[in-house]
Amino acid sequence: MRKTLITLLLATLGGYLAWLAAIPLPWMLGAMCLTGGLAVAGKNVAVPTGLRNLFLAVLGVYLGSGVTSDIAQQLLDWRYSLLLVLIYVPFLTLVVTLFYRYAGRFDWATAFYSAAPGALSFLVLASQGSGADSRTVALLQSLRVFLLVMCAPLLASVLGGDLRPQPEVLHETLGLADVAGLLLANVVVIALLRRLQVPAAEMAGGALTTAVLFGTGLVHGTLPPLLLDAALVVLGASVGCRFMPLSWAQVRHWVGTGLAAFVLTMVIALGAAWLVQGLTDIDRVSAFLAFAPGGEGEMSLVALSLSLDATFVTVHNLARIYLLIVLVAASQWFFARERLA
Repeated sequence: MRKTLITLLLATLGGYLAWLAAIPLPWMLGAMCLTGGLAVAGKNVAVPTGLRNLFLAVLGVYLGSGVTSDIAQQLLDWRYSLLLVLIYVPFLTLVVTLFYRYAGRFDWATAFYSAAPGALSFLVLASQGSGADSRTVALLQSLRVFLLVMCAPLLASVLGGDLRPQPEVLHETLGLADVAGLLLANVVVIALLRRLQVPAAEMAGGALTTAVLFGTGLVHGTLPPLLLDAALVVLGASVGCRFMPLSWAQVRHWVGTGLAAFVLTMVIALGAAWLVQGLTDIDRVSAFLAFAPGGEGEMSLVALSLSLDATFVTVHNLARIYLLIVLVAASQWFFARERLA
């Protein structure tokens, strides 16, 4: 408890310093950089999984609250970009796997789990027993998310996005009855999804439940912005804490290879965003964030904080993660056969 409290205080300090420096997305990036630096230096920092999951649920509620009654039409409008996810995820995974195998000289299992785009904790657990080096997988996956969250605001600016959040339209704050109903519904749905072992259950459950309640008009109003800032700090710190002490030899090989793979990933993601922009009326910044392989919550937070189409980003990121689960399940069967051969 004491370690968690100190970590969160330091993460908040990092966010505040980033805010003073006028860095885009300050509460997430500041928290991530400070805790990440401490983790690499060997300091004992940590954010419990339960706390991260709680704020993923909070993020899901914020994302769901932006849904309106025309969500069915939106999904129909996004049919081409959602179909593109089915091609994009296997293609990106294959290209980066080949890069790690031949340029990084990793074995096939380590290369695959390091290349798979998303859900770090799921991939690290899945890699165990496959013959992969789980420590390498954890480092390279953490590095991918860290670099992507760091670079996303800058890339959004280059692509034409406005890093200054749009002025908020004032709405009535949620009443106590609405808050109680929203909380109860989310607890029930998230508990059900967790019992069914649905990945990203907290964010998916929060977003789905809130989207239904807001989309049908049963609940309406605004959520307190302070909760979103708290989610930014906690999720930013949770990314930074995933790093581990590194020797110079490890930095030179793993991080160097990871940086090169990140550049390759960005080229493919930008190509997908260009295709999406041509197929839909979605702006290229939202399209990029939808196909940028960050964590299941981080890219949605970037979109939400920059007043972009967060619903579009969230739906496509969840589609990417669930498709990835199918690929990983197939890979476990393949690598199990390889080890027995």
